[in-house]
Amino acid sequence: MDIPKYWAESEVDAFDPVGKRVVTSVWRWSDESEEVAQSKSDQAAKELKVRIEQGEPLQHKYSYGHYPVREEIISTHDELSYIITRNLYGSFILNTQNVMFVDIDFEQKTDVSLFKGLKGLFSRKKKAVREDSPETQAINQLKRWINEDDKRGATVYRTYGGLRYMITHQIFEPSGKETEQILELLGCDPSYRVLCKVQNSFRARLTPKPWRFGMDRIPVRYPYRNENEKDSLAKWDVLYKEKLEKWSTCEYVLAIGNKVVHPQVVPVQKMHDRATNAHEKFPLA
Repeated sequence: MDIPKYWAESEVDAFDPVGKRVVTSVWRWSDESEEVAQSKSDQAAKELKVRIEQGEPLQHKYSYGHYPVREEIISTHDELSYIITRNLYGSFILNTQNVMFVDIDFEQKTDVSLFKGLKGLFSRKKKAVREDSPETQAINQLKRWINEDDKRGATVYRTYGGLRYMITHQIFEPSGKETEQILELLGCDPSYRVLCKVQNSFRARLTPKPWRFGMDRIPVRYPYRNENEKDSLAKWDVLYKEKLEKWSTCEYVLAIGNKVVHPQVVPVQKMHDRATNAHEKFPLA
């Protein structure tokens, strides 16, 4: 898995050939030390400054999936081949070396409102799913793939914006050709597919997006620059974790195909289901 331990930033202040000032910054990473990350960042800043001064066309921001995601490592579990990180808005993310998650997104008119979430606290009735709904079509596509080989098995979860599959019968290489073909066949979110390759890992959000239960996103961005930022994070984190107890990130729907779960998938699935409240009757966020 390519999830860097250290990140460093360098500023760029340059003028292009027509005299326009460009002020920006670059980030680089390392698994060795902060010093190595800083050295790489300084070098990248020098190169970027030269390109600006020469008038080369530049991207203001690098596209999602081109570089590893800049996230704080919360815990590392080498024996189970997964790492938990915190993303840019504060949610905890499961990154697995070989347990395949498939992210299926459906178009949403609006994001979750606090009102909708609170409404779910008082009513947990299941809505009837139409035969022609995106959810039904997606699950039918998964079933067709499962039925091609009686060794295949998967667990289906419902998320706020779509579905999540965990492939349970075997383990996979995140950047492998077989993985790429399966993710495309099952209609997996394109951005997720790119990130699997870049980070050489599968990802699944373990905890809710904070604004979905009335909180602002995390007030600081990793790496934290000083003690004030760390204190700000700590205060936010206490409130965020308190709210997690009554919300689910995904809910269990059904298991399809082979019910024998691969030994390396078993502990990851148990942790995932517990952390996401997948079997609790809580509103999704």
